[in-house]
Amino acid sequence: MEICRNIQLIPERFFSSNVYVVGENELTLIDAGGPNAAKKYIFREMKSTGIDPRKVGKIIITHAHPDHVGGVPEFLEVSEPEVMIHEADTRLLKLGGIKPGRMLSDGDVVRAEGCELRVIHTPGHSPGGICLYDADRKILFSGDTVFAYGIGRFDLPGGSLRVLVSSLARLLELDVETLLPGHGDVVLRGAVKNIGTNYRYALSLMGESNVRGIP
Repeated sequence: MEICRNIQLIPERFFSSNVYVVGENELTLIDAGGPNAAKKYIFREMKSTGIDPRKVGKIIITHAHPDHVGGVPEFLEVSEPEVMIHEADTRLLKLGGIKPGRMLSDGDVVRAEGCELRVIHTPGHSPGGICLYDADRKILFSGDTVFAYGIGRFDLPGGSLRVLVSSLARLLELDVETLLPGHGDVVLRGAVKNIGTNYRYALSLMGESNVRGIP
């Protein structure tokens, strides 16, 4: 499913995440789906839209939970992608037997075909959770930090509601038109309003009132 120029969405199935394919020739994946997901359906869906999995040169993992990183080994069997993940989640990745090629930090820039993606460290769901921001097109790949209609879980090991609220507040500083989350629906227009609504919801879970001017 084409989201916009140079970005294809492979929607989640089974125990998996949304997978985004950036580019047409030198491909960058945002997340890789769950264990065996590539062989079950991701490869097939890529090929059905003319995308060759052998051209995947980079895989950026938004966080190291199995439904986002479990598909990496299958891509390593057909191509030689550089696997990137925030340094705070590197240990979890290695526990899964995957060696990262590049450890990311807040503010880093990853160049993909047709865009530059700025790394925004957004812990709360996972210690090394990140979002990726394409400022030119106002696109945010948000992993499991924020969804179209909700926020990521914070009751898993390494999670924290208070930290997640702080991460959401950072995202409100961005000009976001399109939200591409790790699960569920995408938001193609006016996504900053979705982020604001979800931020207020997260505040309500802490019993705090919204004291900011939020869309």
